[in-house]
Amino acid sequence: MPCCAKSPSGLRHCVRESDTVARHGGDEFVLLLPDSTLNGLQRVASAVLAAAAKPIAWEDTQFTVSASIGFAVFPQEGRNAKLLLEAADAAMYRAKQAGRNRADFGTAQAESE
Repeated sequence: MPCCAKSPSGLRHCVRESDTVARHGGDEFVLLLPDSTLNGLQRVASAVLAAAAKPIAWEDTQFTVSASIGFAVFPQEGRNAKLLLEAADAAMYRAKQAGRNRADFGTAQAESE
């Protein structure tokens, strides 16, 4: 089954079996991706963004949505869940401000440059 960014079970198809997917609240999800490389994070971001962009058919109408993704990397951006969620939330808002339908990799992006 292809990745579907519109539900936790659909998001499971975007990540490895060892990763964790959870709904954080409303339309926000948390993905725990231990031992991920920058390439792995980019792959997940691309899969989620592509899945979210697929139109949703309902009755005679098609709807489209986009996703904004914020990554926080342990331990650089936080050594506990609260700090990591705050850093990921800030990164998500940077992605939205940059035009939506994108990911902000925060520390992981900076380390690759």
